Amino acid sequence: MESFVVGTSSPRRMTNITKYLKQYLPYGVEKNIDISCKSLRGNVNTRLEKLLNDDYDAIVLALPGIERLAMGLPDHDNEAFEKHGDPRAILSELLKDLNFMILPLSEFPAAASQGALGIECLSHREDNKELLTKLQSLNCQQTKKEVAYEREVFQSFGGGCHLAVGISARWNKQAEKVRMNIRGQVDEQVIDRHELKGRELPSLKKTEKVFLGIGKSISIDDKRSTIRDEITEKKPTLKNILAEIEDEHVFMTSGSALDYATEVPEHMKLLKESYLWSSGIHTMKKMAAAGLWVQGSADSLGEEEVQNLAQSHLVQLKCGKRSWKVLTNDSSQSTLGPTLGVYTKEFKEANDSYQSTIESCDIYYWTSYPQYKYFQEHFNLNQSAYHCCGLGKTLKNLQEENLERLISFSSMKEFQDWIK
Repeated sequence: MESFVVGTSSPRRMTNITKYLKQYLPYGVEKNIDISCKSLRGNVNTRLEKLLNDDYDAIVLALPGIERLAMGLPDHDNEAFEKHGDPRAILSELLKDLNFMILPLSEFPAAASQGALGIECLSHREDNKELLTKLQSLNCQQTKKEVAYEREVFQSFGGGCHLAVGISARWNKQAEKVRMNIRGQVDEQVIDRHELKGRELPSLKKTEKVFLGIGKSISIDDKRSTIRDEITEKKPTLKNILAEIEDEHVFMTSGSALDYATEVPEHMKLLKESYLWSSGIHTMKKMAAAGLWVQGSADSLGEEEVQNLAQSHLVQLKCGKRSWKVLTNDSSQSTLGPTLGVYTKEFKEANDSYQSTIESCDIYYWTSYPQYKYFQEHFNLNQSAYHCCGLGKTLKNLQEENLERLISFSSMKEFQDWIK
């Protein structure tokens, strides 16, 4: 068994990293890598220096903190620059021989209220509320709401700086709800909750039938009989199109894209030399299982999410400005950049028994908009059924269909918990 020592002093990080990080390391599960945490102190530069001195195999830092260093100073004519030098140049030198991974917040949520800046002001100042008015102009109502949700959950677990639970709340404009990710451990009880705040899901009966639009090869822990997508067939395009990748960010849209992209052994070398990103955590884990180091994930929030990460000051300091290549099927388009169709989709004709089963389902979970359109055009879908999906591009397209009983989910786990 290989060991992997991670530097951090946060109880929250220690708990979640030792429990979940293995799945995100290349061959981590196959090699059964033993993840352990070791105390890490000091400012960002000191922590990076300790990593470079081989005190750890990896360290975990808060992205907002290191991002502020990567932004640099607005000007060089100040005491801090004269005393310490250019923070961007120092950081760039420290990072040059290191790789990085931005851990998905849904799996590794931050500390409650981390990154939020609060400014206090006397309520009865003798300035005719001038300062209070100026501060209110800086106030972000959405951040205030997210922080309130996080602190509410934080207090429900007893609070305290040693609380080993990550709590991240984030507004999702597509669902118009706050996505909550809560993970960690309290008094030996494992906490693992993923939900959209401020809604109640409909109650289900044990007899309701569920169509889950993923193939049988993907296993999920459900407590009821589910019908899978048995008519969508995927085939390789048999083109050596990955040779077009050169010093670019590569976005993997699905596990299928990975399977077909790596059918040619030479492609793995190209991928290992690229900066890799995934559409969601399932694909990210699958890429790691194939031996790939993945920089980060859209976390099932759509392409805009991963583009924002790649445009951060930190990533651009490390990688420079790069264009994108998107690995997907040969009929898909992307807002990130040119697509490379590594496989094609075909649909086979359904037999009468399968068609009857699909048409009697009470719940449909769609993994893509083209999938929904094909089934909607070729089957007489149950008019009173619930239509479900994630928070990305599929939700946006299904909203345009004006479906009456459309429900979005923060994750596949939240959907599974509902149908259980």
